[in-house]
Amino acid sequence: MRALSRLAPLALVAAGLAGAAALDARGSATEAVRFGEGGRSPMPAAFPSDALTSSWFCPGVPVGPGVSSRVSLLNLTEADVVATVTVHPTGGRPTTVAVTARGFARTEVALADAGAPAGHAAALVEVAGAVLLAEQVAVTPAGRASSPCATEPSPTWFVADGASTTEVTNAVTLFNPFPDDLVVDLTATTEEGTRASKALQGLVVAPRSLRVVDLSDTVKAKERVAVAAVARTGRFVLGRLQTASGARRELAAGLGAPVPATSWTFAAAPKQNGLFTRFTIFNPDPTDAEVNLTLYPAGGSPGSDSAAATPGVGTGNAPIRRTVKARSSVLINLAELPEVPDGAYAAVLTANAGVVVERVLAAGDGRAAVQLGARAAAQRWWFVGAGGPRSTRITVFNATGVEATATVERVGPAGPTAVAGIDPLALPPGGSGSVVFEGPLADGPFVVVADQPVVVERLESTEQPPAWSASSGIPVLR
Repeated sequence: MRALSRLAPLALVAAGLAGAAALDARGSATEAVRFGEGGRSPMPAAFPSDALTSSWFCPGVPVGPGVSSRVSLLNLTEADVVATVTVHPTGGRPTTVAVTARGFARTEVALADAGAPAGHAAALVEVAGAVLLAEQVAVTPAGRASSPCATEPSPTWFVADGASTTEVTNAVTLFNPFPDDLVVDLTATTEEGTRASKALQGLVVAPRSLRVVDLSDTVKAKERVAVAAVARTGRFVLGRLQTASGARRELAAGLGAPVPATSWTFAAAPKQNGLFTRFTIFNPDPTDAEVNLTLYPAGGSPGSDSAAATPGVGTGNAPIRRTVKARSSVLINLAELPEVPDGAYAAVLTANAGVVVERVLAAGDGRAAVQLGARAAAQRWWFVGAGGPRSTRITVFNATGVEATATVERVGPAGPTAVAGIDPLALPPGGSGSVVFEGPLADGPFVVVADQPVVVERLESTEQPPAWSASSGIPVLR
C-alpha cells in the first residue's frame, strides 16, 4: 500500500452547497453539506444510530454459473444484530433468510445460496435498532461492479451514460418491493433525440418482484442512451446493467439517480496518457440547461492559493460551459479539451436546472468504470466492499474553503483502526488526496473521517477479470 500526494490549494467549492448536519455512527454531531433536490435522500446514505429500522434496496445483479453476486452488509454497532434479507429473483418467488451481522464486521450473503435461480436478483435488507449498511457486488467474466444499495425507493429514476451497440448490452432493472402492482414508463434519449417507444411504456412489475428490461431490444445501434423512468403510481428502485466487451471492457451494475440535481461532484477526474475521463450530462427536463464544469487541478492555479480565487483551469480561466438541450445529453471528454493540461483533478458540475451526471473513467488497456457523481458532502463516509479487489484507491475531496484533515481507516472487530504507514491527509481548501491499499488490505471495509465536509469515492481494481469498479462512498447524513 502507499499514500499518494495530496492535491494543492485551490478555490472554494461553493456553488450548489447548502448547510445540513450529520451524525456519525457513534452518535456524535458533525457538520455536513447536502446539495441537490430536497425532499428525498440525495444519494444512498447512513442515518442516525437512533433510527428504529434500517432498510436497503439492492436494485439487481446477474446470478448464475460463473457469476459471483452477493449483498455485503456492514454492522456499525458493537453488538451483533439479525438482519432479514429477502431475495427477489426474476421469474421466481422471493426467499427470505435471517443473517447475523457481527458487530463492526462485514457479512456477505451470496444470492445463489439464498435461493436465487439463474437470471437476475434484487434484494431487500431490513434490520431493527441498528445502523447497517449494504452494497451489492457482482463479479462476472465481463468485469466487477460494487456499489451501495438505495436507502429509499423513488417514483422516478434516471441513467445518463449508456449505449446500445454490437459491443454493448444495456438493460435496466425495475425492482418493486411492495405488495401492489407497479406500472412504469421508460423513455430512451439517444444522440438522435427522445424515443417514447410503445414497447417501453406501461411496463407492469408484479408485487415484490424484479423485472429486467433489455434496452438493446428496442434501442439499437446507438452510441448514447440515457433513460428516464417514471412510475404511474407508487415507488420502485431502478438499477442499470451494462456490459461492454469491445475496446472498452466494463460491467456497470448499480443504482440510477432518483432525481436530477443542480450539483454533482467527482473527487477524481484525471487527464493523462493512458487514462481518460468523460462526463455524460443528461437533461431530462423540457427546458434547456446551462451547465458549468469546474476542474480543481493538483497543482492549483499559479499565483493563487486563496479560497477566494477564481476557480477553473489555469489562472482565472472560466469554467467549461455547455448548453444541454431539453431531453438530450452532452458529452465532455477531457482528452478532447486542449485547454486542460494533463494532471489529476477533482470536478464539480453545476447547472441552472436539474440534470444527471455520470463519469466514465477508462484506461488504455480497456478497463472502464462508470459512476454517478456525489450529491452530498459529509464528514464521515463508509465503504462496505467485498472480497476480490487487488487494489483499492480512496480519493477525498475537500469541498470547503478552509483547510481540512481526513483519515482513512479499515474497519474490523474492534471498529475503525488506523493502518500502519497511512498518515492523515492534510487537505487545503478545495484540495484532494488519495490513499491506495493493495493486496489483502484492499478488501476493506473502510471509513473516512474528516473535520470538514468532504466528498469521497473509491476505485477498485481486479486482475481476474481485469476490471475497474468505481462508486461514491456512503455518507453519514441527518
